[in-house]
Amino acid sequence: MAKILFTLIGASSPGTQPLNVSILSGICKRAGHETDLFDTTFMNLGFDLDTEVSQRDTVFEKIDYTKHNLIREDVDAKLLFIRKIKEFKPDIIAASAMSDMFYWTHQLLTFMKSEGHDIPVICGGIHSTLQPDDVMKYDCIDYNVIGEGEDIILPLIEDVLNKREPGPMTPVPVMYRKDGEIKKTITQHKLVDMDELPFLDWENYEDRQFYRPFMGKLLRSGDVQSMRGCPRKCSYCANVELNQQYAKMKGWTGWRTYDSKRFAEETKYLATKHNLEFFKFYDEDMLLRPVDDMAKLAEDYKKTVNIPFTMQCHPSTITKDKLKLLESMNCASLTLSMECGNPHYRRTILKRHYSDHAFMKAINNLNEVGLRSSALTMIGMPRESRKMIFETIELGRKAGATHTNTNIFFPYFGTPLGDMAKDDKVCKPDEVRKAKFDASRTLLNMPQIAPAEVEGIRKMWSFYLNWPKFMFPIFKWLETDSPIRNRVLKVFNSMDYKYKSFMHHKDPQSRRALELVEKSENREFPGNRGEKHKQYERKEDIFGSVKSKHEDQFHNQG
Repeated sequence: MAKILFTLIGASSPGTQPLNVSILSGICKRAGHETDLFDTTFMNLGFDLDTEVSQRDTVFEKIDYTKHNLIREDVDAKLLFIRKIKEFKPDIIAASAMSDMFYWTHQLLTFMKSEGHDIPVICGGIHSTLQPDDVMKYDCIDYNVIGEGEDIILPLIEDVLNKREPGPMTPVPVMYRKDGEIKKTITQHKLVDMDELPFLDWENYEDRQFYRPFMGKLLRSGDVQSMRGCPRKCSYCANVELNQQYAKMKGWTGWRTYDSKRFAEETKYLATKHNLEFFKFYDEDMLLRPVDDMAKLAEDYKKTVNIPFTMQCHPSTITKDKLKLLESMNCASLTLSMECGNPHYRRTILKRHYSDHAFMKAINNLNEVGLRSSALTMIGMPRESRKMIFETIELGRKAGATHTNTNIFFPYFGTPLGDMAKDDKVCKPDEVRKAKFDASRTLLNMPQIAPAEVEGIRKMWSFYLNWPKFMFPIFKWLETDSPIRNRVLKVFNSMDYKYKSFMHHKDPQSRRALELVEKSENREFPGNRGEKHKQYERKEDIFGSVKSKHEDQFHNQG
């Protein structure tokens, strides 16, 4: 058996347990391998997370992140990585990173090999799928998995341990080095069976990784999914490439779901074992499920765990019937991606096919049911102007979402929108590849709007969304940094917090969400922490077969 060291290199926020690492670690343990994790979440890697702006946008009351030591420490990540390798002595390193953090990933791996640790490296994830040729430019990476890694991880481990070539036929394409050449296997186009996956493995995370900020509180939270994939073609999303990769498969629809009882058992197990108060559902759009299937999921979830959660969906899938089911499941907040307020840009460039009216109707439906709504937007996109950004602001003001937040666009090459930025020559590919994640900065230099202007609007986003329009000239003045303007902005920030706190306690949707999490904070699950859930009746541990008393049902639904 092998020792596998997973790496989590990136700008992950507290309360985040990436699904890919958690699933693959569980698969390895089920096969008898030993796993560990090198996690940089709480390491200061030299990038700006835009904490002040993000916190002002997303919470109504300041949070003391020192309470559970949820702060980034000034440490030497390279030396800590080497220390982890010396202590754990891995046979294989499994690396995964988003494109905006791949720079740090290959930096750490290169340093490792320069120190004489010639450990085979398997790389996978979104960046590996979107830019496989770019990944293999770096000698520190020996194998690159293109697509879903669940069905390839174990045979690839065996190939690495036995020093043989992968394939030639593999569930997904694998690039690898052989005699100084880069080779690639042929895919069998095999689709992962979601219900055959083990439960998520969170044993390697620090305890502080389970605390997530939500509405001024720090909650013990976990990341789960009840489905995978999305059939839409949003130009900024990696699902476009994934759907093209799997399009030849018989019966491929772009998305798959877990069996509802299986999902309920997993969430119950995780909540009990890790004393969770909250979940974040990382489904692309849970409401793609037909209403009968949603009803079954709601029933099974309510019977087992029923703790509050937040999720996201597309405005077009929102119906009052489905929203009522979410309300019955203790959904605390629902995020809708608005992205852009210019209808033409949204439809032709972003490939988001809904009208302003449809978006506002979706928000109104949420308000009527009593669910807290969050509208997600993006600015600084290719060919976007200041006028278009303020169309987004105007739509956000009109829609009446409980909360609206924005991110500055990052050009993920391999997505249509990222490639557009490259083709328009408004960003330099070498600079993007070397970029360290920075939530407050743009990498695009466009003729119609300066980088400083995009960054200034981002800084003042909360004010443009929530304050009277007659104050817009003041906010524009505050977009630019200077000693006096920063002093004035500090006063406005304090006022903004007080205003949001007032609205937070006044808004019925916010009050409901807060009541849900307060009840969950005081909830006790059956059994002690770390004890196996009694409903899960089998001799194997949680990384054994996932087939429980519902085994026949899993196979019948196939």
